[in-house]
Amino acid sequence: MDWTKAKTILIIALLITNLIFISSYFFSSRQPDFMDNDVTKNTVELLSTKNIFIETEIPTKKRTMAVLSVKCNELEKEIKQKALKEQKPLSKNQTEDEDYISLSKDFIEACGIYDEAVEFQLLEKKENKVYVRFKNVYEGIPIEESYMLCIIEDGKVVEFERKWFDAMGFGETKKKVISASTALIKFMINKEEKEQFSDVEPEAIYIKDISLVYWLYSYTLDHTVSTSEDTAFPAWKITYNNGEIEYILAYQQ
Repeated sequence: MDWTKAKTILIIALLITNLIFISSYFFSSRQPDFMDNDVTKNTVELLSTKNIFIETEIPTKKRTMAVLSVKCNELEKEIKQKALKEQKPLSKNQTEDEDYISLSKDFIEACGIYDEAVEFQLLEKKENKVYVRFKNVYEGIPIEESYMLCIIEDGKVVEFERKWFDAMGFGETKKKVISASTALIKFMINKEEKEQFSDVEPEAIYIKDISLVYWLYSYTLDHTVSTSEDTAFPAWKITYNNGEIEYILAYQQ
């Protein structure tokens, strides 16, 4: 046997094998970072047949996420009362939305709890009161069940509500998050299952928003506030009709 020739053939075979592995890795690592447009289109068409209509853009970016450890942060009553007492009210000419938002931010800063996680969410006016709500955002993702609310009357904060969870850090393992289209299909299935046990004619559903959030599933179940640590899971928050909300856990099950 010509061992030199055999050795050469073996080396070439190994090189070819390595090239195959490298090519496979290269192409798999360069898979599209976004869902196919046809998938989104088919999802919209399927939902419409079930009387569910999309009135927002469906996110298509693929992601991997870890769970988030959080801890309840309670505000001492003395600090809140001092801020309420010592605040500087708005003048009679300060009636713009920006004025109410600025007043609320100043109040939260006076309580010593304003940081990069605090983001303005919405402003509502009801009768003689203005409601300014702030959300909790960690690295671009909102933490649900975590908010601050300033209630303003006659140019000053008269009431302050707060349920706040400080982010302690991510879990060690990241998992693939289901697509927004998959979450919408699960939402549809959930609605169909509920309708089977109802005598009421189901109304049309109009999806106003779908976005990724961190959801405190255990807190949502029992609504207890604990000073101990908890875990927030990635979830798709689906807002529909008149502000109704449903969460779909974003990990594969």
